[in-house]
Amino acid sequence: MRTFDIVYIVNLIPKLLPYTLVTLRIVLISFLLGAFFGGLLAKAKMSQYKWVKKIAFGYTSMIRCTPFIIMLFIVYYAIPIIGGLFGAKNPNLPKSFYAVITLTMYAASNLSDNFRTAYVAVGKGQREAALCSGLTERQAFIRIIFPQMMYIAVPMISNVIISLMQDTALVFAIGLVDLMGQAKILDSLAYNVHTTEIYILVALLFWLLALLVEKILRVYHLHLGKYTNPRKVKASAGGNV
Repeated sequence: MRTFDIVYIVNLIPKLLPYTLVTLRIVLISFLLGAFFGGLLAKAKMSQYKWVKKIAFGYTSMIRCTPFIIMLFIVYYAIPIIGGLFGAKNPNLPKSFYAVITLTMYAASNLSDNFRTAYVAVGKGQREAALCSGLTERQAFIRIIFPQMMYIAVPMISNVIISLMQDTALVFAIGLVDLMGQAKILDSLAYNVHTTEIYILVALLFWLLALLVEKILRVYHLHLGKYTNPRKVKASAGGNV
């Protein structure tokens, strides 16, 4: 019976660490794009036009009901077809492009509800008081609404980022060599002899990435905490809010 090989895990770390950065980069880009489109989607969900709200909520419903791996394959095979309709035959796009597009779609869907909930939780009185103090709509949002909104949303954002990180474990299905993709390659090269050691190390690296994300967001959350203090909110608005 084969014994568990700790030394193999230690020797494997340098072979997987560079691909951990690949996974982290994909998650970061997807999150930033998802936050942008999620903000637009949240605004659409609060629109006064019913058809705009229906489209926004319909998109969220579709994304939530579609398994990530299926949407990944749809994006991977559909984009070249759509490109062909516009004359772009056989586009030589990197595999990471398809992964980012799909992850962005899921991030935008989840973040839109987080942003919408956080915005509503701040309350209209904050905006009205800021405008009465002489701030413009933009200044009121940036200086008063946004910090308080993000303070409410950050814990939920942490869950979204970790969920994106977990979803990257499936992108090797389209041939992308990230952390999970490299693990599959190393497992094959070792003829599945060290499968347990490889995936334990992969699990540990994902765990460390999740801890890093939580730590960064916790610091940001504490920083935003000062905006939940009514006196400090008044000060940031010029003392009249």
